[in-house]
Amino acid sequence: MSSKTLVAFAIDDDEGELELLRRALDELSTIEIELHAYTDPNLALIEFLNHDADLIFLDYQLGEMTAIDVLEQMRRIGDLRPAIVLTGHGDEYAAAELTRAGADDYIVKSDLNSDKLKDAIARSLAAYGKRLSEAEVVKHAFELERANAQLKLAKRDLERMNARLQDLSDTDTLTGVSNRRYFVNRGENELSRAVRNGDPVSIALVDIDGFGLVQDRHGKEVCDQIVERVAGVIQQAIRQYDVVARLDGETFAIVFPNTDLDNAAGVAERCRASVLGLSLPLATTGATIGVSVSIGVTCTAVGGTYKLDSLMQSADRLLLRARGGGGNQVILDEGGNG
Repeated sequence: MSSKTLVAFAIDDDEGELELLRRALDELSTIEIELHAYTDPNLALIEFLNHDADLIFLDYQLGEMTAIDVLEQMRRIGDLRPAIVLTGHGDEYAAAELTRAGADDYIVKSDLNSDKLKDAIARSLAAYGKRLSEAEVVKHAFELERANAQLKLAKRDLERMNARLQDLSDTDTLTGVSNRRYFVNRGENELSRAVRNGDPVSIALVDIDGFGLVQDRHGKEVCDQIVERVAGVIQQAIRQYDVVARLDGETFAIVFPNTDLDNAAGVAERCRASVLGLSLPLATTGATIGVSVSIGVTCTAVGGTYKLDSLMQSADRLLLRARGGGGNQVILDEGGNG
């Protein structure tokens, strides 16, 4: 079969009309047509849709169906192949209806000859090529839009993942409060802002009393439960804009933005009292473990320093005094060496 051969389907419920079409096609000198002729429109349409034919000829009236019905079915499922209608109606209304349904051309049967067929085939193939180009543009635009949508989704997923990773990098895994890394960054930011605005910032260090002894007697699992419970109580006791962080095993730090020593002392005392109300039942014996904390609190307004390291050292000295005094108390920086 040469490269010029076109595969065409023809549907007409009149065998005589199909024979006339076949003869006219045979007279074409520049186009070779391999024709598949059908009188049953339903069977023909099924065969055509499952075949890689190049074009289709349709009689306008196909029993209870019309060429418009067939064309609408083809176009509805996205079949863009050329369609030429053979009709006994040559009026403009019929032409408009056929064009609207998706016909590329039509030939009045009384005018059927090889020249009209050649022209109709050429116009139909050209229209088909244009449709394919337009369809490719639409397809490309759709694929581009879909790719952009997928890219946006991927970007949102990445942002959520990065935010989650950031949360994990700033959060203590056992307690869910902030970790040392976040505390240092937040503390330094608050102190820098305080320098600009002239506001006080207070810092507190919190230790769980007798933690080493509890660990020796009851083990790590019980100690982890205590740390987790204490963190939750402190988180509830501080104000919304305060930040509590776990620095290491049993030690927590709190930064109080825009807060003088007296107000920080009030929050620290609330933390101490809230922790004292805790009791942890032991699964092995049924007994309970009481919990208390020691707290040291300092403020920029006391020593005049806005360096986090210096404030932490002062708070640590105060914490040691609280622990040395029996624990379960808050010691404030009254000036001097703490």
